[in-house]
Amino acid sequence: MTVEGPYPELLNEFVQALSDLRIQRRCVLFLHVRLRAIKENTGLDYRDCTRLILDGLDTLDPKAVLVPAFTYTFVKSGVFHRQFSRAETGRFSEEVRNRFARYRTADPIFSVLDTRNWLIQQENLNTTGAFEPGCLWERLLEENCVIINIGIDTFVATQVHYLERLMDVPYRNHVIKRGVVYEDDVTRSTVEYDFFARNLEQNLLLDWPLIKTALSIQGCLQQSTAYGVQLQLVRASDIHHVLLPEMTVNPYAFMRRVDTAPTKHRASIND
Repeated sequence: MTVEGPYPELLNEFVQALSDLRIQRRCVLFLHVRLRAIKENTGLDYRDCTRLILDGLDTLDPKAVLVPAFTYTFVKSGVFHRQFSRAETGRFSEEVRNRFARYRTADPIFSVLDTRNWLIQQENLNTTGAFEPGCLWERLLEENCVIINIGIDTFVATQVHYLERLMDVPYRNHVIKRGVVYEDDVTRSTVEYDFFARNLEQNLLLDWPLIKTALSIQGCLQQSTAYGVQLQLVRASDIHHVLLPEMTVNPYAFMRRVDTAPTKHRASIND
């Protein structure tokens, strides 16, 4: 497929990488992106790198292009503004928030942007708790959304945290955070937010390389490259299908201690 734009050769390379991932049209896409390597390898600035990615994804005519704009500082500040609170999930999220997003959810910690109009049409989303019933992540599982990593060293997917909540894992606790959510400069509401927070005393983190290995072994992780940058794809349902059986037997199956290195390789997730 040949496309046109201000950087046709670069765009064609990215579209080919997407084609190699065999993404169906009219999907809900959820992106985790790190721009640095794309910027270095293409010579584009951050704005045009962001536009390059979004233009490429537009060729798939997706229902939604969702981007995390999380604000962990709400835990301490107790203040979230849907228009002005900066995304704390990297430069790509900030570029999308400032230039391309049409909508942002009201979740004061795990807000999500959409460059299309799907998200604004999702009625009765629960934004008063992290991964609680009726939340966006439940809706994304129902849609079997396509999760794409671009330029990520290993692999990440916020959908894993929703699975942790469904299983009520023992290394996370419910913590109520009280604060204020501003819709704009005039409209605001108070919130008691149910934050499913990691228990820091257990000294554990998710072992993302091990999760990636588990998904790869089951043939659920697709990969391609553009500009020497890795693209990875998994569907929400595959995350649940692959991780749930292991976590049912051992809820710590995909955790590592903070003072140990992430798993670099496992021949089998049962090793």
